Amino acid sequence: MAWLIRRIQLAVDHYGGRSRELQFIFLSATCGNPKQLARKLAGLKPTKRDPKPLIWIHRSGAAAPHRQVVVTQPSYNLTSDTARIIQFLLVQGKSGIAFCNSRRSVRDLTGLLKSNRVAAFYGGISPERRAEVVQQLQSGTIQWIIATEALEAGIDLPELECCVLRGWPGSKMAYQQRSGRAGRVKPGMTVLIPNALNPIDRYITEHPELLISGEAEDVFFNDEYPIFAAKHLLCAAAETGIPTSKIKHYFGSAAIEVAKLLMAQGHLNKGRNGLWARGYPHKDVNFRGGVSQTTVKLVDAESGEALEEVSEDIAHREVHPHAIYKRQDGDGQMLTYQCISLDLTSKQAILKQVPDSPLFTAAFTQSETSSLKALTNPVALPLKFPSVEGGADLPAFLTLELSYGQVSHITSGYSLITQLYEQTCLNRRCLNYKEPLPDDRRCPLCIKPTRKALLSKTLSEESFEQPYRTQFSAPIVKVAIDSTAQDYLQTFAREARTSLSRSG
Repeated sequence: MAWLIRRIQLAVDHYGGRSRELQFIFLSATCGNPKQLARKLAGLKPTKRDPKPLIWIHRSGAAAPHRQVVVTQPSYNLTSDTARIIQFLLVQGKSGIAFCNSRRSVRDLTGLLKSNRVAAFYGGISPERRAEVVQQLQSGTIQWIIATEALEAGIDLPELECCVLRGWPGSKMAYQQRSGRAGRVKPGMTVLIPNALNPIDRYITEHPELLISGEAEDVFFNDEYPIFAAKHLLCAAAETGIPTSKIKHYFGSAAIEVAKLLMAQGHLNKGRNGLWARGYPHKDVNFRGGVSQTTVKLVDAESGEALEEVSEDIAHREVHPHAIYKRQDGDGQMLTYQCISLDLTSKQAILKQVPDSPLFTAAFTQSETSSLKALTNPVALPLKFPSVEGGADLPAFLTLELSYGQVSHITSGYSLITQLYEQTCLNRRCLNYKEPLPDDRRCPLCIKPTRKALLSKTLSEESFEQPYRTQFSAPIVKVAIDSTAQDYLQTFAREARTSLSRSG
């Protein structure tokens, strides 16, 4: 965004305007350092002519309905407990939105609710389906949306009264964005269901005051990041050309070296009026983030209809050959498909609808990072760990090394898994933990009450002859600790684990 604003300023001046007179208006409800971020995005610096280039309006006159925040005990039965709470709120006539941290969780939760008054919403669904979900909510046809972060920001749904979070979203900023989707017109309620297996979730449970006090995280970014600099310099050169004497003025001093490198590689050309570039370099700029802009269409084998669209790396994991894929149709029914083929040349996955079953597939994925070229010499930083005997601090070191490297995401196969919603024992210390007990209201071993939960069992595993691979190059930092630090941290973790198990 910062680089786009710089290109706008160059274009305004190029066509006879005055970029210094441009006024930028930045809006944020969840940023911890709004003034610093606005200055960096717009390149605002105090001058004699304008000693205060930024006006910060931080008092809101908007209505602020009362909001109730509920934090439940951490759950080992996260999807089922979330469904139970949503079902309760549905019966009470409440409308709302539930956020999940993955697409699979959205589909599992939507399928478990089995209600045509609930709609799934995630990045892969078509623009038409997105608009249909919003229209159905506004008309009252549906009451709840089950969503990923795709609905975290940028949409106003005043009809929503409740927000349920299946697990902590990872930051205070994301929490505020998600919680803010509901209760915008009348009093609302946010329910956080922490994941018992996540230490951060458990910490939030013990300190719920963090949700209603304090600022969100600060936002930091490198506005001279060389890879982004190269992409946007090429765009600017293709749009308007760049006067060689104005590179620093518009893009900063670091851009000069990047421009020299692009010229040496033949990507930038120097003419009478400055630097220019051929073609359409804009196709390599992805404002939505992520590694890959390549998308794969999911096509119905019988109708030829494009069902959804996913990024290539998600396609490797979710629509590989024989993968089982579930999606919701316009009537709110969850449909089951099996992938017949994945053609990465035509960017299509062919799916065939099959009868509903408790089967699903889970891909084997791993990441590999390799260094291609060292950019700095290793830097050793001293660490201080208290001695066990209470003497002097232990001498230990952490080493950092910056290099240019390659990151690969590899999908090598998949598991075929069956998933049932059954009565079971949720006592983690019991041998019957998450074993099917369909006819028992109490566990035969620990005598504790049983509850319904999603139970999974692996039936088979398959490997691909040729693994699917997504890779990209980027600067990487290698972090290494010496044996003294390793020994101390292993001892600390072992003692902490023992202490927690005793207290649990």
